[in-house]
Formats: sequence, structure tokens, C-alpha cells
Amino acid sequence: MKLESTLGHAISQFCANGFADPAQNHCAHFVGHVLAVDTGYDCRTHTGKAGQGACLRVHELFAHCPRVGYFEDALLASACPCAVRKAA
Repeated sequence: MKLESTLGHAISQFCANGFADPAQNHCAHFVGHVLAVDTGYDCRTHTGKAGQGACLRVHELFAHCPRVGYFEDALLASACPCAVRKAA
């Protein structure tokens, strides 16, 4: 799935398990569904439903990545889905 194709869509359109409460933070959940990362505590476990699960916790998502780092340090040619920006 290309990231551009997700613009304007709510988490409810990605999560077949119905974990889509807008009062919750879904950043790791969204990334988990888009990249098909089902590790650690996921939306399937959280809801008890049977849809494709996706990681809900940022620290578990990062722990699953084979390499993490800062965007500024990443090579332009490399795929770096687990990079974060350095604090100013």
C-alpha cells in the first residue's frame, strides 16, 4: 500500500477489528496496518475480534524494525520506515 493512498482515510477504514475510537492515539496502529506489522499487543487482542491485527504500541513497533534511526542520518536511497526526527 502506498502512503499517498491512505490520505484522507480514517483508521476505521484500515482496522477490521473495529478499534477506531478517535479519542485514542492511532499512530503505531496506523503504521502497523499499512506495513502489515502484527507484533506485540495488537488491535485483534485488544478487541477480541478476528481481523488482521496490527501493533498498537510504538515501542513494540520500533522493536520490530530491523533498523531504526533519525531521518537526517538515513541514506536517501534506503527505505527507512522506522526513522524519527531529532529533537530541536
